[in-house]
Amino acid sequence: MGNLKEALLIERSRLFVGRQAEIAYVNKWLSKPNAPTEAVFVSGMGGIGKSALLLKFLDMAQDAGAQCLWLDSRVCKDSPSGFLDVVHSLLMKHTVSESAFKDPMTEIMEMIASRRTVLCIDNYEALNSIEGWLREVFLPELPATEAFIVLAGRQPLSLEWQNDIAWRSRLRIMHLEPLSRMEMWNYYSNLGLEDTEAIETLIQDTHGHPLAMALAAENVNRTERSEKSGAWPVSRVVSAQLLREVVSPDFHEILDLLTILPQANQDTLNRLLSAPLKITQLHQLSQLSFIRPTMEGFALHDVAREHLLSDFQSREPERFQTLRRRIVEDSCTLFRTVKPHEKNGIAAALLSICKDALPNGFYGNNVPASFDMYRKVDLPYLHKLLVEERAQQAISLESEEKAHQLLDELAERFPESIRVFRSNEDIPIMFHAGLLLYQDTFSFLQAYIPSVLEACFPDEAGRISLLRHEEAETYYHFLGGVAADDLNYTPKQLFELMFTDGFSRIVSMGTRLTLTTNSDNLKAKFQSLGFQTRWLRHLPSDHPAHGDTVLELDLRTRDFGAWVVSFLDASAVEHRPVPSDAMLQPEDLKAALLVLDDPDALGRTAVARWLNRSGSEVQSMLSGLLRSAQPPSPLSRRNQNLLHLLHAHPSLSPDAAASRLHVSRATYYRHLSETMDKTITLLGRYRN
Repeated sequence: MGNLKEALLIERSRLFVGRQAEIAYVNKWLSKPNAPTEAVFVSGMGGIGKSALLLKFLDMAQDAGAQCLWLDSRVCKDSPSGFLDVVHSLLMKHTVSESAFKDPMTEIMEMIASRRTVLCIDNYEALNSIEGWLREVFLPELPATEAFIVLAGRQPLSLEWQNDIAWRSRLRIMHLEPLSRMEMWNYYSNLGLEDTEAIETLIQDTHGHPLAMALAAENVNRTERSEKSGAWPVSRVVSAQLLREVVSPDFHEILDLLTILPQANQDTLNRLLSAPLKITQLHQLSQLSFIRPTMEGFALHDVAREHLLSDFQSREPERFQTLRRRIVEDSCTLFRTVKPHEKNGIAAALLSICKDALPNGFYGNNVPASFDMYRKVDLPYLHKLLVEERAQQAISLESEEKAHQLLDELAERFPESIRVFRSNEDIPIMFHAGLLLYQDTFSFLQAYIPSVLEACFPDEAGRISLLRHEEAETYYHFLGGVAADDLNYTPKQLFELMFTDGFSRIVSMGTRLTLTTNSDNLKAKFQSLGFQTRWLRHLPSDHPAHGDTVLELDLRTRDFGAWVVSFLDASAVEHRPVPSDAMLQPEDLKAALLVLDDPDALGRTAVARWLNRSGSEVQSMLSGLLRSAQPPSPLSRRNQNLLHLLHAHPSLSPDAAASRLHVSRATYYRHLSETMDKTITLLGRYRN
């Protein structure tokens, strides 16, 4: 009796149709002795079959005796070191033991050079920010022969790739279109459908979209339809109700887990399920069209997960929260025990699972798709944006001329560091930029902001200035600009987009994120995310950056899981219903102080609901308590100072807070209880 792997290969082969030109090209390469190293880019819309084609390539390569690697870019930290960690861990699975003496880059190249290798990188767009490093540093280190790299993504390959003369003879682009009528007919026939009229209806309604085809066919099989089918547009075919109906009730618990988890292997599922999975269930699970294999096990197709997640949250909100909390706690426990190179995927998964709880939805789906990398034609627009409205005063330069020189050289030397948001007319209306600090970037910034990096990192500047790119662990954000008079967006909205895009991409890297600023608004926003602040010291009084503040979030050693969970806890308090006759809780007040500078977020807090007031009204009330020269009764000056501390430094531990107030830990807790009680009593006077 064959094993599950063999059964899956047979099933995939039976149901795979079309893509003959693409398959022929890869077969030709596999059949060549000493084939030249090449890169293939597979592009197409969601559900068009990119992942299925990559699996087909891997099956072919494995049959040919090649070393096969599958990498989902979404499990990588968005940095060279994160990418190397994942590739290294994949290769190490084929060896007996890990080497303690070689750096990952050296060992990766040695192992790839040792035998013919096919590396498939799915969801390639997740590596946008390091695309330049991949093209110019990592890939050129590969052997000149016997390596085949397949990249797959929804967005077109960047012009830098396509226009790179050195890569032109080694790069092929495969854009996947919907399947042809004959290919659709073959697919439905292979599934065992015999009703000619039903197949015709399916062909007309699914338009050659592979995911829609598979779901529609499963629906036909499930209901054993004999009557004529009405029109089934893709929007209806890919629906939460249908996705749940095409599986038996025995699989609903697994479906719920995969709805929350970006991906899960058998061990993860067994830890979370009420009963361990059997081998037959794993086989059945793998046969569902909207379940795809991943490097770590199984995942829902992106379109299917989007529908199921929305349905789960609205249909059973309490059970969703309970299950998500259990998954998060399991992931946090695992995060603390795995090897360093295995933490990347868990960190990315935690951010994805908790994205709706993070402040201002910074990891949500609010960033428009028109955010992309810098193009050379953008540069004149970026110079104009730099003059119109500086997005932050983070990099205090001696003159505007110096800022333009910095932008020019940054675009020339480190174009991948610049992110651009475009209008509907494809015109840049906002940009931001930052760099991972290592030898080249450190010396580059020194020319424009002399002494600032030494002041930021007084005990580490020497070490950072000697690092190689793959050793970089500190990201420094320093430049941006927005349109002051765009018809569709206000500068404030553009700032929000900048913050959302920039922070969401960097925070998952597990690095230290640093910026310097003299903006109170920026300080408040970043402090709400747990950033620590300190003065930029040791600069002369005539230095442009004198008096600026350093903002820093260090996720190199801090428990990343605890950091993410803190926002989940705050969100639970924020959304907890408050009965009209109930007394406000201290946790509710702390949660409101955390978002005091954001009236929209304040309007969603328990404090606003308890007071029956808008976010702006609550902001005015709380700001008055903090800023009034004479604290209103029954608050004392001591109570007011403590409220200030809770607002300005929400992440302080009780010991650190007690130290700042020059009291003991026990006295701090007593003052805190008194302050909360008095403030809630005072706010109660303003209830509508």
